[in-house]
Amino acid sequence: MSLANLGWAQWNLGNADAAQATFDEASAYRTFDYLGVPDTPVDLYHARVLLASGNAEGAIELVTPAAVLGSDVDAMATLEEAFAVVNDEPAELQSFLWNERQRLARSIDDFTLADYEGTSHDFSALSDGKVTLLAFWFPT
Repeated sequence: MSLANLGWAQWNLGNADAAQATFDEASAYRTFDYLGVPDTPVDLYHARVLLASGNAEGAIELVTPAAVLGSDVDAMATLEEAFAVVNDEPAELQSFLWNERQRLARSIDDFTLADYEGTSHDFSALSDGKVTLLAFWFPT
C-alpha cells in the first residue's frame, strides 16, 4: 500500500519515471482476492498514469478486474474514461463489461459442509453446475 501511494505521489509531483519504477516495484508485492482483485490501489493509480500518458489500452487492462469484480467506484470511473478513449461507441461499454465479467469470473472450489443433523453435503452436488447464492448465517 505504501509503495502504491508513493508512486501516486511521485506522479502527482511530476516525476513520471520514479512513479513508473515504484509502480513496478509495488506490483511485485500485491496480492489478490479470490476473484483476482488486487488488495492495493497500485493498479488503479498505475492505470490513471497510463491513461494520462496516452496508453488507454494499458489502463483498461490494469483496472478492469477491480472495476468489474471489485465494485470499485474509482476503478470503474477510470475504466469508463479509458474505454471512451479507445471506443467510439459508449454503448459498447455494457457489452464489454458483460464479456469481462464472464471472462474473469471463476468457479468456486468444491467444498463439503454438514447440516444441523450432521449430514455432509458437497457444494457441487447441491449447485448442480448452476449459479448459486450461498448465505451463511449463525442463529443465536
